[in-house]
Amino acid sequence: ARRLDGAEELAAAALALEAAVWRSDESSEAALELLEESITQLGTEETALRATCLGSLARVLQSRGDASRAAACREAALELSRRVGDARSLLVMLYGTLEAWGPTNAEERLSIATEMAQLAERSGDQKNAMEAHVWRFWSLLELGEREGAENALEEQIARARKLRHPIYLYLATGNKVAWVLQQGRLAEAEAIAKEAHAIGLRSRAENEAWIFGVH
Repeated sequence: ARRLDGAEELAAAALALEAAVWRSDESSEAALELLEESITQLGTEETALRATCLGSLARVLQSRGDASRAAACREAALELSRRVGDARSLLVMLYGTLEAWGPTNAEERLSIATEMAQLAERSGDQKNAMEAHVWRFWSLLELGEREGAENALEEQIARARKLRHPIYLYLATGNKVAWVLQQGRLAEAEAIAKEAHAIGLRSRAENEAWIFGVH
């Protein structure tokens, strides 16, 4: 990409590299350098690609412990995506923001997840709508808003059934276990956990055995 002197090609390579090292044991140093170079090469033109690179850079910085710079990049990516008006890019940025945050910021997470859900629904994107309601469920649960959490759970279950994808059915059923446990309905929770376990085995879900043990 450098030899071709193509900013877009370089950005595509940087995004692919960052995606490959995300959540792996590989060093993110090369991805960090390539993303920074790509953003410089793209210049100041406001595009969805620049916003995506900024969001990817935020994720790398967060994983490397540079929380303040990650937050600045994340906010810049969100603002740029909103100005560009590209729904797909904005959905990616919103999801990336949720994924980057740790076990804090429940109110901010709820706001971002709600925006993501509304945008996904307007765009007819059932997958991202379902993902957004997963985040809404856990954020509302953390905030003690039981009625809202239950509604968010019902939304994700409905979308999981509509998508008919095993991994989404697994996630929704697993979240239902957490909800039923919150109500103290232990026998029902055990039955649902076994149902989630069976779905997880069929879909070869990551960490399924560990999650079943936690349930």
